[in-house]
Amino acid sequence: MHFHFQLANHYFAGLYRIDDIVSPIVWGLRALGHQVTSGILPHLPSWPSAVVIQEFFDREGSAEEVLNWKLGPGPRKCLGLICTEDLNDDLVMGDPRWPRRRDSLLRILPHCDFVWTIIPGGYELHVPPERLAFIDYGYVEALRRDGLPAAQRDIDVLFYATINERRQRLYDALTRQGLRVAATRGYLPDYIRYNLMSRARLVLDVRRGDDVRFTSPSRIAAALQLGSTVVSELFDTSRLGNLYKYTEAHPFEAIERQCLALAQAPDVVERGLAARERFRSETSMARNMGEALALPVFKELAAAGAP
Repeated sequence: MHFHFQLANHYFAGLYRIDDIVSPIVWGLRALGHQVTSGILPHLPSWPSAVVIQEFFDREGSAEEVLNWKLGPGPRKCLGLICTEDLNDDLVMGDPRWPRRRDSLLRILPHCDFVWTIIPGGYELHVPPERLAFIDYGYVEALRRDGLPAAQRDIDVLFYATINERRQRLYDALTRQGLRVAATRGYLPDYIRYNLMSRARLVLDVRRGDDVRFTSPSRIAAALQLGSTVVSELFDTSRLGNLYKYTEAHPFEAIERQCLALAQAPDVVERGLAARERFRSETSMARNMGEALALPVFKELAAAGAP
């Protein structure tokens, strides 16, 4: 089958923020033999190609553009949506910077041929089960990278995130402990982000707020692909909590103490490499994408002779 990832709905700086979400899905599909393209096309392919969009419809007119294409005259179209946020998380869906985001998403969901979610964020209330699939993140050989030798790592703790007030408190506390701390801050192209990760003894993933219910599977998986030792905040009781077995998971109040101990541990780099090998042997993004392709629409596409 042919999947085209259309990214025109994202603001350009935002394209940097979705690489760790989109790339494993793309390479998981390619590992299964599917053709995958991506970009910002003025004219989108129709059936039996599948157009895939990652949710973010806040720009004025962006939702209308998608709906006009999907519902307009002409040949049949296949529309898929990747959803990455909890519909009930007001820190994102209620953010005053993006006032149209939730309503635009709810307008588009009924018209999608398939919806892939990476968190269990309430989409089953808006999408029937025959059009909804969950994507677990797993190992992708094509995205494997190697960090620097331990002696060349000049960052003790790297925040893999933007820095808000909650994270800033921890950032400052770790700095006061004498650790060398840095952050990706969300808007870096992947070559800079991976350079920072390759230099870090620890990669830290903490949630943006106390009310956030789900961890970030794409960030944890991206760090594991690099063989990083990941320190994650222990709070998620959903299926995403399975990723904790590949991290050093601790409650928020214990992270400062654990980072200080781990950053000084002589085997800190080896811990991450061992976790990557477990992640490689126990998970597979290709297998997970195969499960996401079990929806009826993909049988239709295959029967239609999709390339």
